[in-house]
Amino acid sequence: MKNLDITNNDFERISWHDNMIHGFSFDVNAEEFRSDLIIDIDYIVEWSCDDESEFKISPSFLTFHDITDLYINIDWGESGFMNAASGIFIIDIQRKSVETKLRMKNYYKWTIILNDKNHSISFGASGFTQKAYIDPVSTDIQYLKKNQRIV
Repeated sequence: MKNLDITNNDFERISWHDNMIHGFSFDVNAEEFRSDLIIDIDYIVEWSCDDESEFKISPSFLTFHDITDLYINIDWGESGFMNAASGIFIIDIQRKSVETKLRMKNYYKWTIILNDKNHSISFGASGFTQKAYIDPVSTDIQYLKKNQRIV
């Protein structure tokens, strides 16, 4: 799966549009006062829109390194407990170069636009890596069911 490993250098040619998010975690290095944000996604490797849509999806860990200023805005609102959450999908990931007092040559403000563009995750990070943890699976929807994501 080496060809599915993606780094900060690939940012301009990669799209995460409609990739489902399954979870978030942090890899903390307390001694160095650093942490990484790890997002478990269904990465759409291939999207074929012939007569019937077909997707090749590879579950992957999208990891942002040296994160700062994390802000998460996900709000399904008050519906009297009637509004069901149908999942969190990435619409777009944007980055903007910023200056920081951290000892890093390159640093960026990242914004992950979610679902209907009213929800987002933003933070500072030095870059990202993405690693697939299983080979791509063919499916007719844009995400994998839980039993398809098992290693």
